[in-house]
Amino acid sequence: MRLALEMLKDDHNPTLIERMERDIEQMNRLIGNVLDLARGLQHEKPIRTNMPDFLHQIAADFSTPASPVTVTCPPGTWLAAQTALQRAIGNLLQNAQRYAPGLPVELVANFEHKHCHIGVLDQGPGIAPEQREAMFQPFHRLDASRSPATGGSGLGLAIVRELARSNGWQVELAARPGGGLQAWIALETEE
Repeated sequence: MRLALEMLKDDHNPTLIERMERDIEQMNRLIGNVLDLARGLQHEKPIRTNMPDFLHQIAADFSTPASPVTVTCPPGTWLAAQTALQRAIGNLLQNAQRYAPGLPVELVANFEHKHCHIGVLDQGPGIAPEQREAMFQPFHRLDASRSPATGGSGLGLAIVRELARSNGWQVELAARPGGGLQAWIALETEE
């Protein structure tokens, strides 16, 4: 970028300026993701949360005409660290929409035996069983190319895992019956 800036002094090339703007935007996203990963280690006080309302709001934030997000959640409340949970679900939704473009995504929740399970279910290609745990490692990507258009920075699931660890949740990836991937966050038992 420094070389490009020096070149701009002599030649005001619009293509070079556009490329620099894209590079800066990519660096900003990467730095933001690294900061989110670090912030995941901070503890947030859980508050009583109306889960259907909470999930419908997240779905509205991520739903697009090309990739609608539907919500299935029974009535109920749960103690949850809202900012951390919203970020974790948001990262899972972004992944689902990236790898299953143009297909609907389901955001589901259920309560059983004093546990709250929240799932993001997509219809994408899924992840091979032997790759699932590795996907939670920072910078690990199935697509080894460096283009963010084909797989992001490789921090999204690492951030989800760190948020889960810091809040006492469990997170797992599994094959979705009929094809696709299901990502589940299990919130700590309330008592």
